[in-house]
Amino acid sequence: MIPWTLMPPNHALEPSRPPSVLSCRRAARLSASVGQTNSVEEVNSSWNMTDLRIVSAQESDLGQYIDLLEEIAAWLEARGIKQWRPGSFRLSANYYAESISQGEVQLAFVGGELIGTLRLLLRDPIVWPEVIENDAVYVYHLAVRRTWGDQGLSAQMLEWAANRATSLGKRYVRLDCMADNQFLVEYYVRAGFDERGEIDAPFPAPVGTLRLRRYEKRLRIQPTAAQQALAAVGARRDHEAPRLKRGR
Repeated sequence: MIPWTLMPPNHALEPSRPPSVLSCRRAARLSASVGQTNSVEEVNSSWNMTDLRIVSAQESDLGQYIDLLEEIAAWLEARGIKQWRPGSFRLSANYYAESISQGEVQLAFVGGELIGTLRLLLRDPIVWPEVIENDAVYVYHLAVRRTWGDQGLSAQMLEWAANRATSLGKRYVRLDCMADNQFLVEYYVRAGFDERGEIDAPFPAPVGTLRLRRYEKRLRIQPTAAQQALAAVGARRDHEAPRLKRGR
């Protein structure tokens, strides 16, 4: 599921006040820049939501994807946040190449600029061992660069993930965070996620056992055209049944 040279994806990017790596519908913001930048308003004042484009990463995208994750790791490290180790993503490039080949890695662009990323997985047996049904998507590595923070991009990316889950016939979006990360705990609740308890997740070495708090959001699955047609036929029959009885 994940490269064991890295911290587990969902909670690997969770500082006490995370910049923008959240695994929830309304994620916050994260910077991939270490130096000084202009304000978000100065840098990105002209974009709108329709400019956001999310596509599956291709083999040729591996380099810029790894670069983005490494930039984020450096940003965290520079601020004393021991979550992602700089250099660890490059060491696990083969793992992420495989993840890209499986269609898990998604890249978010505004215009031609890569502004964020997320991964969608269909199983998470370590954090959700009791789940037997294939009924959810699990969001990992959700990130938005700081220069694009505070503009609702993470929210749009998670909305996209929910739509993808619905299109696959899944009923839930699931995620987790460190149990003592109060910022994310409160954020997930505000975002409409329901808590599903804590777990000591037994990750292989060198990660070890982590105390995690789990959340899920139930999705509204729209009926297919065929289901809508059947429902309409049933409603029509129910409406006509009393008149048939009176006619007798």
